[in-house]
Amino acid sequence: MKQDKKSKKAFVNPIDPDKIASNPHLLPYAHTVGGAVIKPEDTGKLKGRALSAMNQQTDMQLSQIYEQMQFLAAQAQKNSSQKNHFGLHLSNRIALRAADQSCLSLVPQSG
Repeated sequence: MKQDKKSKKAFVNPIDPDKIASNPHLLPYAHTVGGAVIKPEDTGKLKGRALSAMNQQTDMQLSQIYEQMQFLAAQAQKNSSQKNHFGLHLSNRIALRAADQSCLSLVPQSG
């Protein structure tokens, strides 16, 4: 028994405690050889890129909306001119048919 207690000494870490991180996942750099390189980004540059991308996207969508408006306006103008022509044609046909029917003599018959 005495030999077992002597052979079991307290473990002493050979690495200097000043060179060990207690929370390595919070370090601003990779703490292992295979870790990803972490480069800080310039926030102003990042915001500028985001704003320019957003402006470009907005301009593109507005131009698409403008093209759609032009197309719909042309369609509406074409439809209104056809409607006027068709409406006049239809009203003339109705008037002619009514005139033809008035020429027929309808005599009511009593029952």
